[in-house]
Amino acid sequence: MNIKEQQKYFINTVSPGFRVFIWLLILFFGIGLGQVASLGVIMGLGYDIQSLTSPEFAPDKTAVRLMAFASQVFSFLIPAIFLGFVLFKDKWKAFTGLKTDPDFPENKSLDIRNIGLAILITILSWPLTQFLYLVNMEIPMPDILVNMEDSTNGLIEQMLQINSIPELLFVLVLMALTPAIGEELMFRGLFQRILRYNGLNVHLAVIVSALIFSTIHMQFQGFMPRFFLGLLLGYFLAFGGSLWIAIIAHFIFNGSQVVLTYFAEDKMDLTASPQWEDFNFVVFAVGTILFGLASYYFWNQNRVETDQL
Repeated sequence: MNIKEQQKYFINTVSPGFRVFIWLLILFFGIGLGQVASLGVIMGLGYDIQSLTSPEFAPDKTAVRLMAFASQVFSFLIPAIFLGFVLFKDKWKAFTGLKTDPDFPENKSLDIRNIGLAILITILSWPLTQFLYLVNMEIPMPDILVNMEDSTNGLIEQMLQINSIPELLFVLVLMALTPAIGEELMFRGLFQRILRYNGLNVHLAVIVSALIFSTIHMQFQGFMPRFFLGLLLGYFLAFGGSLWIAIIAHFIFNGSQVVLTYFAEDKMDLTASPQWEDFNFVVFAVGTILFGLASYYFWNQNRVETDQL
């Protein structure tokens, strides 16, 4: 990155360790801000403080959706844009991979081939993702973590109670588009790129960012599949050269579940946890082979020397 030679950017005035510290500081500040924003939303809808602390507290689905939206925007989207601007000023979009720039030769223009491949790879990853979830479920978890996830899953089920196409589009914005943009900016566009800027090997940068991405969701029964998703999205950025590829793939991964829940609700319970007896090993084997072939093709079409990434 030629930008390293220009000391006018804040990222070049601090040590590599402090860059990571700043990112962590903004991340946790944003999460706290998101909690405050969610609290403000629920109180603005007429719920009082006493009801919020009650074990029987059960907001309606509109309140839950607006709380989730506020949490995403204030936890990830706004903090990521703020930090990007602080670190790189006018170059923050280029640094995160949102646009091409002569100072960032690893950035590539978004093309239809990479978009199509990313969507195909994301869809083909579903059988492997389900397998990882089932394996993850076999790992014993403390009751407190299980109860937390049961509560979170209950809220997700509530948000997925969709009764019309306009409501479906609204939920897609809340549960797919907003997280795709905010989380990709924060974890891949900023954190993964900061690690690379610090000189970390591309694979280690992808792995570390995926670990933090999965951990920060605090849903450990789904840690392995979310970590796998983080790896996938990280390599889309690393080899595809555009954060938009990761954003689109993230949107497809989340959005497809929302769409399937709406159109197949009378045929299957997509909000329920998968079980081994329902797992199709033939679909898993075929899907995983096709996933591997499509991933190799994506890498082969976009490969560059690691030290140029």
